[in-house]
Amino acid sequence: MMGRLSPCLALVLLASSALLPEASAATSAAAAGTGKGQPPPSESKQPDVSSLCDCSTFTSRHLHDTSAPKRSPKWFVASESPVCATSHMDEVIDGITFASPCLALCQQQHIRHRGSCEDIDNGAFKLSEDFSFASLADIRKSKAKDRQLTPAVVHRFRSDGYVFVGRITGGTEPQDLADEGDDEKNEEPEPRKYRSVRIVPGGDTYARLLASTDEEVRQRLMDKGLHDEDQGIREGNASLPTNWAVRPKSAPDSDFSQGASNMTTDAREPKCVVGPESRTIGSVQTDYPWSTWGYLAISTPNGRRRCTGLVAGSFITGMTAASCFTNRRRGGGNVEVDWRARFCPGQSGRFRRPYGCVVVVFITINARWLSNRRRRSSNDWAVMTFQNSIGFRTGYVPIGSACTRGRRSEINVWMLSYPQLPFGRDRLRVYYENRDDFDFRCRRSARHNFDTNTFGSSGSGMVEYRNGYWWLRAVHNKEVVRRGRCRFNEAAKMTGRNSDEVKFIISEQQPE
Repeated sequence: MMGRLSPCLALVLLASSALLPEASAATSAAAAGTGKGQPPPSESKQPDVSSLCDCSTFTSRHLHDTSAPKRSPKWFVASESPVCATSHMDEVIDGITFASPCLALCQQQHIRHRGSCEDIDNGAFKLSEDFSFASLADIRKSKAKDRQLTPAVVHRFRSDGYVFVGRITGGTEPQDLADEGDDEKNEEPEPRKYRSVRIVPGGDTYARLLASTDEEVRQRLMDKGLHDEDQGIREGNASLPTNWAVRPKSAPDSDFSQGASNMTTDAREPKCVVGPESRTIGSVQTDYPWSTWGYLAISTPNGRRRCTGLVAGSFITGMTAASCFTNRRRGGGNVEVDWRARFCPGQSGRFRRPYGCVVVVFITINARWLSNRRRRSSNDWAVMTFQNSIGFRTGYVPIGSACTRGRRSEINVWMLSYPQLPFGRDRLRVYYENRDDFDFRCRRSARHNFDTNTFGSSGSGMVEYRNGYWWLRAVHNKEVVRRGRCRFNEAAKMTGRNSDEVKFIISEQQPE
């Protein structure tokens, strides 16, 4: 396990040389770090943080003090506005944006400047305009004890190498996720570093302390025997079931004329991929791998919404879309992050749950999903961590990594989902579909032909049977309507960086 960070009352670095806003050049030693959760060493003198902040409540002892010299330690803590901080003194490129100075200082971080960190391509973390930090003053005014910021809340994941950045909520200028799609011909350039972020119910958010490069993540996966599909089978997935059913169980009324409805319309243009409905109504699923899909019920202060997910990567984790937890509510308005979620695998029907339901304890996502204003479908995935190991009963689908380079290659893929039907016909039943035209090229996102354009299908996994095992190939996340002319569906592929990052996130939660 990783080294533990010091208590919040420890002395931290805040020398004046650390407070320069200009970014300095990264050194190879600092980029590598000293291990998971452990910042690189520094020889600078450390002032007494307890004279600046009360680390039991994370409040400043000099709040609104206008007499402090500019850029002095007291000047930085005179305001509770966001700051950019790092775990080391000699670089700022992979800084983390914290909701307040004392949140950073009480977690051993060195403040670089007021405002957000900006260099997200080098691993920096910030919030886009779609999100904002809840005011610490408003949090303190809350009468609910479980909503207060305590050392237990702030340091919840410190042994895992994560720091608490603040409680996030919706921003002032929300952008509908369905407004834009990824351009297949001009994919987003790969950042040089990236980091993961954990969000718990209620919006408390934790960023991984050290950003990572592709090479660092791949090396860690190789050390754990998880760098490719074959190795994954040899080193840890040999117990996965292989006696799978040929197809999911259909419901007695699987004909769409009986209790269901046609959920799509014919495409308006030849290039549009959404065609006539081809899903089949499913019964309760207890055969592997169909038992791993489930109904994801998400509750927010403004109502309920649904998504689909599946048990994947381990017995205690699952996959779905990040937008299920961090998208704006139907009809417009701000992004909703204050959520509670339950996952019910195998369900088909309102009360037909063969494995019951399990609580989602937290989700882990790519930090760029929160940092970029244009949230691309390639980053729209989330790893769910469950309250218990439901996968021991349902089985789990391993994370795939294979793909083909160059010319288009197509594979046979299955997908189950829980679409929301018109009132009176919606009985929370599962629907399934099988297609043999899924694009298998090595891209982080893909347009696909599955029928998904109803609420509830987001987050569904697409799996392929290959070499004796089922593999997660992609996570459906949205239907796009571009300028009112053309509809198409998109998914985040589990190949390349996405696959490596997801497997690394899951491996962090497994015992050594």
